[in-house]
Amino acid sequence: MDRKDVDNHKLFILFMLCTLVLLGCSNPKAFSNQYDIWQEEIGDGEISIYFEMLNGEETKVLDVEPGKEYLIEYELRFDRGVFDIFITNEVDEILFFKIGNEEIKKNLLVEEEKHINLHIIGGTVKLKATEESFKLKLQGNIASGSLTVKWNEM
Repeated sequence: MDRKDVDNHKLFILFMLCTLVLLGCSNPKAFSNQYDIWQEEIGDGEISIYFEMLNGEETKVLDVEPGKEYLIEYELRFDRGVFDIFITNEVDEILFFKIGNEEIKKNLLVEEEKHINLHIIGGTVKLKATEESFKLKLQGNIASGSLTVKWNEM
């Protein structure tokens, strides 16, 4: 092995170490296209979702029995970002859309004079199932917060 080969090996090792250090110090959020820190707790008739950065769309399925009515309770806590939440049927027809930035703006206008910060909204809705599931669709743009949905047969 001559001196030139030894220098090339040293350069290669130095390059690999620099690459390893740069990748180890990089921000993983910069590479995350959809969402970061996403947690779910799913139970019988209940789902809780916690998201740190929702950037795009996520769909969850709520299992139901066709022909029966359901009472759906929701509570949304938001920290930042722009988001909308829909409940649709299996073919993506919107059954309910009240949760989102427009609802928050409406509530903020009512409470603006009292200087109240709105961080949690919730409510209930009755829906009749025509198929075997409802879809819960979350759309966000750098949104963080949590959503809890409970559905019970009436």
